[in-house]
Amino acid sequence: MKYTDLDCIRCGKTLPPSVTIEGDDDEIPPSDGLLFISYGNYGSTVYDPMGNAQEYLLVVICDEVRRLAGAGGQCHAYLQAVPAGPADPPVPWPVGPA
Repeated sequence: MKYTDLDCIRCGKTLPPSVTIEGDDDEIPPSDGLLFISYGNYGSTVYDPMGNAQEYLLVVICDEVRRLAGAGGQCHAYLQAVPAGPADPPVPWPVGPA
């Protein structure tokens, strides 16, 4: 199954592949939407394959549904702040003719 064989889980819209590569059978994410992959969740009573990394769940959401869900407070986007690392040490710069 290709990622693009899945329709939007909410509205059923078919999403085209983001790129077309003739003869390429690799998984290509959909255009105009988001692809989510889950390897399970401990709290789920419906899907949790108990650590089997070979089994996963794929879900596609089109951009329009995501936009409406965000406006309706049903979907939140977060930015995780990453602390800055130590500054790079100064690089000596030769003074005068080389």
